[in-house]
Amino acid sequence: LAEDGRAVVRPDDGPERTLDKENLVSMNFWGFPASFMDELAEGFPAFLASLSGEDALKKEYLLPIIVDGLLARGAAKIDVLPSGDRWFGVTYREDIPYVKAAFRELMQKGLYPEKLWDR
Repeated sequence: LAEDGRAVVRPDDGPERTLDKENLVSMNFWGFPASFMDELAEGFPAFLASLSGEDALKKEYLLPIIVDGLLARGAAKIDVLPSGDRWFGVTYREDIPYVKAAFRELMQKGLYPEKLWDR
């Protein structure tokens, strides 16, 4: 959430905090070797077994948690590749007009083709 030019985070399980605009963040653009699918398949039954209660349908098998587990046991390494590009995420229906406008702007500048989806 951006407020007064600040990036503000309001987690469900903790206090609000302001992030430094220079902090690196994960936009969840990952590249994995094919063997990572084996890791996902191996851990998925335990994830399913852990589900219970009313919140079970809201739980997610999250890549960052899986990768963190691999890192903790020394089974993987990651490289962070910084990018100076803007990110246009669509999480909510209300995000769609903003993202469409952002892509139109990129097309007008010639950075994206006019028929982006025809390629």
